[in-house]
Amino acid sequence: MLVDYLVEHGTLHKAAKLLSISQPAATGMLNDLERLLGLALFIRSRSGMTPACEMLRLLDKMRTLKREFGDFAAALEGLAQGSDLVLRVGAVPQAFVTYLPHTIARFRAAAPLRLRRVHRSSY
Repeated sequence: MLVDYLVEHGTLHKAAKLLSISQPAATGMLNDLERLLGLALFIRSRSGMTPACEMLRLLDKMRTLKREFGDFAAALEGLAQGSDLVLRVGAVPQAFVTYLPHTIARFRAAAPLRLRRVHRSSY
């Protein structure tokens, strides 16, 4: 979220305010992320921050991760409230015959599992 806010608003001050954290905390988060990735994600100036080329190349992937994490958190919340978690699997015939039976057996051994076959042809 910090990265999204920095790209959108261009300043740590605004990004920190939107995250309801202090500017030093936002600075620390960004420094930690850049150190972890080994990349400078933003070009700093007196007027704010501009995404570096590396940041622009990673932005779509980072946003995808953020969405996926949100979906994962929602699934965990649903499980905590007793809802079913749905896993949809699409497979080509060779993978279906070779890998899917073993995978289903492993899922069944790990947790209660209900299976429902839905056949859709996308050809």
